[in-house]
Amino acid sequence: MTRNRRSELERLVNRTVLGPTHPELGTCWLFTGTTTPYGRIAKAQDSYTHRLGWRLLRGAIPEGMELHHRCGVYACWNPDHLQIVTHTENLAYRRKARLRATARPRQASDLKPVRSPGQSGRPPSRPRADQHVGRADEVDGIALPARFWKKVDKNGPVPPLRPELGPCWLHEGTPEKATGYIRCEINRVRDYVHRFVYRAFVEPIPDGKEIDHQCHNADPSCPSDASCLHRRCTNPGHLEAVTHRENMDRSPKQSCRQEPSQDSLPAWTSVRQGQHADDAAWRSSLPGLQPCSAATIPRTGRSGL
Repeated sequence: MTRNRRSELERLVNRTVLGPTHPELGTCWLFTGTTTPYGRIAKAQDSYTHRLGWRLLRGAIPEGMELHHRCGVYACWNPDHLQIVTHTENLAYRRKARLRATARPRQASDLKPVRSPGQSGRPPSRPRADQHVGRADEVDGIALPARFWKKVDKNGPVPPLRPELGPCWLHEGTPEKATGYIRCEINRVRDYVHRFVYRAFVEPIPDGKEIDHQCHNADPSCPSDASCLHRRCTNPGHLEAVTHRENMDRSPKQSCRQEPSQDSLPAWTSVRQGQHADDAAWRSSLPGLQPCSAATIPRTGRSGL
């Protein structure tokens, strides 16, 4: 039994290359053999490579359940990118993916700017006492309506290390399961809520920059995953445009993490897509598989079956 398990895992690893890296999930493990679009391998206990990889590394799949690719790459068999779901849930995920691919919303630059008060010949309306409700804030020609602010709770937590920032303004929309950020659609333009607020109250987001939550950096107890409350914050005083590298370095979890040495890293962390990886390091990291000093992971080819 052990011999068959090792043989199947060896065949799977020998036909695998490293693919694109997801910021939350990690690197895809792409099967280079037959894909339909799922990877298929012959003479195994399960011909689908993602199901076979799950059985070998995580255990049996419950009866009547399926595996959903959270990364969206069907040739990937990395178990960290897979999720056990029902058939109905799997179909719903695929339906949403098709809608996102075919029905791309218009961007802010494609819309005509909204007329400012007074351009239509009417006298400008007097703003109400409340800062947001009853007033539409323009973002690149797109208005933040009053319904946007009805979902914002301004009594959120205060960053413990920087109380001068004030409380978080937590949007009460439904966050994405993978990232924890909240999207909304205004005038057929879809974007994250904190990006809408930054463009409305601070400035247009510069090219190559992303929005960093300063309240997150000032809370060492934050889990820094999809359950992070700071990703729902829309307080413009908590937002800052930074580069991706600055955003990663400012994370409280990143500051507590020591930079590993190059020798301690797995082989695939320094491998780009299409290059060879050291098979000995790859195999030694997988359970039930002994290192092999002679073979390397091929990029293409049908050998190994």
